[in-house]
Amino acid sequence: MKQTQNSTSGGAKMFKYLKNKIQKLHYKRLFLFGAYTTIIYLTIFATIMDFLFANKIDSLIDALYGLLSFIAYKLVCKRDNIDIASATLFWISTFIEVLYLIAHSIDFNIIFALFIPILAFYTMKKRTLIINLTLYYLLLISIFSYYYITTSNNIFLHNGNFIFSYIIAHLFILAFGAFYYLAIDEFIFRLERANKTQKLLLKEVHHRVKNNLNLIASILGLQKNLQKDKTSKYLLEQNQHRVESIALLHNILYKNNLLDSTDTKLYLTALIDKIIQSYGNENIKIMTNIEKIELSMNSMLQLGIMINEMLTNTLKHNINSIISIEIVFKKIDDYYHLIYCDNSKNVDLMELKRGFGYNLITLSASAFKSDIQLDNNNKFCYNITLKYLEENFEP
Repeated sequence: MKQTQNSTSGGAKMFKYLKNKIQKLHYKRLFLFGAYTTIIYLTIFATIMDFLFANKIDSLIDALYGLLSFIAYKLVCKRDNIDIASATLFWISTFIEVLYLIAHSIDFNIIFALFIPILAFYTMKKRTLIINLTLYYLLLISIFSYYYITTSNNIFLHNGNFIFSYIIAHLFILAFGAFYYLAIDEFIFRLERANKTQKLLLKEVHHRVKNNLNLIASILGLQKNLQKDKTSKYLLEQNQHRVESIALLHNILYKNNLLDSTDTKLYLTALIDKIIQSYGNENIKIMTNIEKIELSMNSMLQLGIMINEMLTNTLKHNINSIISIEIVFKKIDDYYHLIYCDNSKNVDLMELKRGFGYNLITLSASAFKSDIQLDNNNKFCYNITLKYLEENFEP
C-alpha cells in the first residue's frame, strides 16, 4: 500500500514538473518541441511497419526522416533559436517529401505536401515565411511539371478534378496562414508585449518596496541605538528583523527576475544566514534540510515570518551559550512540514505562548490550516504541519 502511494506521489510530482516546464515555453517553442518529438516517434513506428510489410524504400526514407529530425533537435532546437529550428524542420520535411514523390513517381504522398506550409505558418516570422514558402512552391511546381511532361498516365497529375481540388486545398491553407498572421499572431504579439511591460513594472515595484522596507528597518535600527531601556531596545530590534525578512524576499524576487514566487531553499537559506550574521554569535551550529519547492510570495512571506520568530527567540535567550539549531522544511504527500529544534532546555511553554512571537507564529500558520506541536523533552522543537500552501506552476 505504501509503495502504491509513493508511486502515485512520484507520478503527481512528474506531472507537475512537466506542466511547469511546458507552461514556461513560448508557444512557438512548444509547437516546435511537439513537432520534432512527434516526427521522431512516428517515423520510428513507420520505419518498423514499412520494414515488416517489405516496403524497403519507404522504410529507409522513414528512418532517414527520423534520424535527420533527431540530429536537428539535438543540434538546433536546443539552442533556443526558433527561426533556425523551424527552417531546419521545414526543409528536412520538404526534402523527405521530395524523396517520397520521386520514389513513387507522384502518388497519394502529394497529400502530405499540404501539411508542410502549416508548419511554416506556426513557427516562422513573416519575411522568413515568404522566402521559404516561395522556394517551396517553386520546387513543388518544378517536380509536378517534370512528371506531368514525362508521364502520360499519372492518375493524379492528369486528372483535372484532382489537380483543381489540390490547388484549392493549398490556397485554403495559404488563406488560413494569412488570417493567422493578420489576426492571431498579431494579437499574441501584443499580449506578449503587454506582459513584458507588466513584468518590468512589477520588478520595479519589488525594487521600490525593498528600498522602502530597508529604510524603515534603518530607522528602527537608529531608534534602537538611542534607547537605554532594554525592553524597548529589544522590541525595536525584533521589529527591525521582521521588516528586514520581508525586504529580503522582495530583494530576491527583484534580483532573480521573479514576479510573485520563488523557491523555499533560496529564500529561507538567505533569511537564516542574514539573521545569524546580525547577532554575531560564533557559537552557533545550525543544520538545515530545506526542500526546494516553488511557493507563492504570500506563502513564502508567512514561512519567513515563522522562521524569523523562532530563530530570533532562540538567539535572544542563548546569547552567551553554545547553540545547536536544526531547521527542516519538506513536503510529504500533500502536506508540508516545518520542524524547528534547538538545544534549549526547560522552556516555560506557558510564558512562551503568552509572547508576541508565538502569537505571530500561530497567526501565520493559521492561514494554512496548520497544526502546531511543541516538544520540550530533550530539546525544544516546533513541529508544524502546514495543510495548504500556494505552490506556483505559472510561467
